[in-house]
Amino acid sequence: MKTEYSVSLWSADLTNLGKAVKDLEGYADYFHFDVADGHFAPNLLFFPDLVRNLRPLTDVPFEVHLIVESPERYIDCFAEAGANIISVYPEACKNLTRTLLEIKERNIKVSLSLAP
Repeated sequence: MKTEYSVSLWSADLTNLGKAVKDLEGYADYFHFDVADGHFAPNLLFFPDLVRNLRPLTDVPFEVHLIVESPERYIDCFAEAGANIISVYPEACKNLTRTLLEIKERNIKVSLSLAP
């Protein structure tokens, strides 16, 4: 079994994210973007425009972790921005089955996040 590495950009220098992506792409199987709306989690993190602007810099898949209320509202914008995987919390979804199908219909891998 191969170990895979998903590199989070949360702690990277936000003024040089493009450089961080280029510097780390040789070590990353995925780049992980935590997306928080300030409601489901108290932080505000990463937006579709950021993902869209970083997408041309690397072929490493982008994993978008939606730490948001009503994640179904964000599927289209992150799909269009270049997400390859979208993770959601079941308790944040109005209809989990429908949300998972919406993600899969866009040919994006889906994963579930479990709250501690």
